[in-house]
Amino acid sequence: MDYNIAVLGVVYPASLKFLSEYMKSIDDQSFQNFNLYLFGHGVEKTELNLNFSDYKFDISFKPVSSELSIPKVRELGIKFIKADGSDVCIFTDTDDFFEGQYVSSLKNSIINKNKDIVFSDISLYYEDSNHIIKNYLRDQVPNNFEVDFILEKNCLGLSNTGIDLNIFDQYLNFPNDIKAVDWWFFTFTMNKEKIKANFVNDTCVYYRQYENNLAGFLNLNKQSIERGIEIKKIHYKNLRNFGNTYDKLYSSFKELENLYKRDMSFRENYTKKILEKFKNEKYLWWEPIILPESFQK
Repeated sequence: MDYNIAVLGVVYPASLKFLSEYMKSIDDQSFQNFNLYLFGHGVEKTELNLNFSDYKFDISFKPVSSELSIPKVRELGIKFIKADGSDVCIFTDTDDFFEGQYVSSLKNSIINKNKDIVFSDISLYYEDSNHIIKNYLRDQVPNNFEVDFILEKNCLGLSNTGIDLNIFDQYLNFPNDIKAVDWWFFTFTMNKEKIKANFVNDTCVYYRQYENNLAGFLNLNKQSIERGIEIKKIHYKNLRNFGNTYDKLYSSFKELENLYKRDMSFRENYTKKILEKFKNEKYLWWEPIILPESFQK
């Protein structure tokens, strides 16, 4: 059976300055039999400064109004490539870059090993200093896991994952207010389809750390903690259909958000404890944003 492979990315104004590096890493992929789908969120084709005929793979570019929410752009992209006949989606972010085996490794795990969701390692790349922390996920994640592993944290981004598009129909409906779009998407899909995520440890994404990166690592402060509380509250609110666990977490983070905003003494103490607990620790996305009772564990 021949499989149609889609590599999917979203271009937005802040990522334009990184697009040439992104495209070089896509062009350097060892496997080239794929279609690259780029969605321009508030970006026109003329702004890309790309000659599509220079590349060995087909490129499809779709401009999208900047008024469309980020979640809906992601929803549109997934639905479009599925309707276009794609069987496998390899997710990418256009402000990151990729090892040469990235597409091949994820594609092979899905097709040859019958995995539904796969994810690669990431190496943190610091734009301002050229510093790289290699293989950040390797000692933090199991080889495979069910959805409970990402109940309070996440390692599945829309730049280090691949998915078998045949596992679901066109039922996707991304809530407009979610901030951690990747976390919601994979939590929703794993819950609905009762499937696992599988770690592919022979390739990685160079995950750029800079000011426009919502879920950057190692940058805990009052602002990022407050934002993380809100993100978790919204995340759990939009997953309550999957049971009491999400409903209880939504209520708990809603209460935490109110307390954090109105009680300065609590805010200072909570922030101090978070910073102390995770000062010398590696952690996954959103993992340091914990409920106060967790400090007793």
